[in-house]
Amino acid sequence: MMIRRLFVIILFVSAALPAASQFISEIIEYQPAPGQLINTSFGIPDAANSIIGITNGMVSLGGFGGYIVFRFSEPVVNQTDNPYGIEFTIFGNPMPAWAEPASVWVMPDENNNNLPDETWYELAGSDYFFSTSRTNVEQIYTNLSDSVRWENNFSESGYIRRNSFYKQPYFPDKQYFNTIDEVSYTLTGSQISGNIETSEGIVKCYPRLFGYADNRMRTSNLPNVPDNPYTPQTENCGGDAFDIAWAVDNDGNYVDLESITFIKVQNAISGYSENVGEISTEITGACLVTPNAQLQGETDALVLNFNSDTIYNDYIDLEIFAFENGRLNRNVEFEIESNLNGLTIDSESVLHASHSGKADITLKLIDNPNVSVSLSTYFKFSEQDTSEVFKNSAPVILPNPVTSDAQILNVKQAKIVIYDRYGKQIGNIQKYSDNQTINLSFLAKGLYFLEIVSASEKYCLKLVKL
Repeated sequence: MMIRRLFVIILFVSAALPAASQFISEIIEYQPAPGQLINTSFGIPDAANSIIGITNGMVSLGGFGGYIVFRFSEPVVNQTDNPYGIEFTIFGNPMPAWAEPASVWVMPDENNNNLPDETWYELAGSDYFFSTSRTNVEQIYTNLSDSVRWENNFSESGYIRRNSFYKQPYFPDKQYFNTIDEVSYTLTGSQISGNIETSEGIVKCYPRLFGYADNRMRTSNLPNVPDNPYTPQTENCGGDAFDIAWAVDNDGNYVDLESITFIKVQNAISGYSENVGEISTEITGACLVTPNAQLQGETDALVLNFNSDTIYNDYIDLEIFAFENGRLNRNVEFEIESNLNGLTIDSESVLHASHSGKADITLKLIDNPNVSVSLSTYFKFSEQDTSEVFKNSAPVILPNPVTSDAQILNVKQAKIVIYDRYGKQIGNIQKYSDNQTINLSFLAKGLYFLEIVSASEKYCLKLVKL
């Protein structure tokens, strides 16, 4: 009788385990960026193959732009009746305060030739529409004797230096990567800014809400039972769950894909610390979702792009985005709760303060108050003469609203990037100085944001084009 009971239990557990076809079946391409694990057992083609058929392999993608392309045994169908609408989960090795987010791209095989030679569509995650996120970033890596230099098409540059833990060359070695030039090569991808904290001498890189791999910790639960990507809690297998319905084209417009065959995971952060080296995505495997009608939960989400301890003005333009089933929802209204009286938020997501003070703020969806996002800051301005404080402490656009020509006062030398109200970059001025006049007649009527970056400071100003 004991043997019979044991046999029944084994059958039950085996039936619950994912089938082999639910795991990665083939690695199509592996092209890492330079990094501290490249040319080690975690950064060679054998490491890429270690994530086939399981979720506890390990492969490093190196620094920004490094990627891996894989597929499952069959095309992945967009199933709206899957738990939370999710099709698959990708697993990495993040920690609670150390994520290394990677963007995820998908491609159908419409010409049925079993090659990823068509259009890649990015799965737009929670940070995709932020003004601090970029698309089409081209990063050139150059092999030096003791380090790797990088520079990109945004006039930025830096180094990936060897540390005391990994002393091998960090540039991909020809014996493992014979398609990569031995001197330099270029990787192109989407980039998000690092949510990095360096206080108390410890470097922390926090996870995003949804839409990025190597972002959330996993559990020991079955890998085919996904987590809800729209809430920060871990309920089931952990890892990062993805919905094909998040796919966007090169212009950031959503596309409707019935199915996809190829998946690309690509490091989306360019970051480096003397203590921990470069931010480098690691992937341990992926698993398709098993339909489960019992798994239901919240599908609305709010994200906020804000990181300022002090506001030297009586308003701040908030980059706050609402999502419904992972797609941007522009037709929402917010309510505000705060310990600082006199705070209001207008239809353009501008937060106004009537007087100075520390503010702990919670913004909620009016139609779904259970979905919220919080921030803390300090409004520090003169209520008697706010305009004078602003004039003396930060750049200002004149005139504003503008019809054609404008100047930005209080700027000696800076780079200026222009974004529309949804965070899409539409123009830039690489070198602005001495209150020069700029022609903005090319802008359509509407609301814009100007990101002004000098050697020591960074500002984001609102501009209205008439």
